Amino acid sequence: RAEIQKQLADVHGRSVPVVGLNEKNRKISTELALYRSSAELAVKRAIKQLSPKETGAMLKRIFKLSLRPTRIVAIDAAHISGTDQVAAAIAWEGGGYVADAARYVISDNSTEPGIVAMLAAEFAKEADGNWLILIDGGTSQMNAAVRAIDRESSIELIAAVKPAGRHTEISHFITRGGRRIDHDAGNAAMLLLHRLRDDAHAFANSVHRDLRDFAGFYEAASVLPSLMETERSK
Repeated sequence: RAEIQKQLADVHGRSVPVVGLNEKNRKISTELALYRSSAELAVKRAIKQLSPKETGAMLKRIFKLSLRPTRIVAIDAAHISGTDQVAAAIAWEGGGYVADAARYVISDNSTEPGIVAMLAAEFAKEADGNWLILIDGGTSQMNAAVRAIDRESSIELIAAVKPAGRHTEISHFITRGGRRIDHDAGNAAMLLLHRLRDDAHAFANSVHRDLRDFAGFYEAASVLPSLMETERSK
């Protein structure tokens, strides 16, 4: 192990610790991870798998939607202390993700509800068929999205509300009309919404990390007097 550490240190120019498994840490690092993976798989197998049509029908019934949704767009936001807001969205249709539908927007002067609403409005304008937009947040995010979307739009809106202090969970949902529906982790349709919300959150965080990483290059570019602001931003 010492030799491996030395080789890695020579390659990377810094100390690289290598931890070996032993009887003391084996259960934590290996068996616990295996147990958690097995438990998650058991939960998934215990929940009835629905077809896309059945999923849409269940969502329509649970949330009293006017139409059965064929596409679900999930939107979430990421920021640090309210700066450099990023809203990102992913889309699900026909039992899988829509690869070319994922997108994000960046704003340095918009609030989280505002930038989420901005992205929701973009999708609402493009809606071709029965679309459902799932946004992460509570009443403020829902109200902002409703204001941003054309009153004539038939797009359906649902907000996923997190319980206090548990950002990866969902306590309940809020409909466009203000109805509250408690989250049921054993419901296949709600489980799909939870998963899509989590994936949108991961996408937003990924974009935000890249934004932070490149911020230094943006600042460094200011020393070039011949560089136009549009080129600097690009």
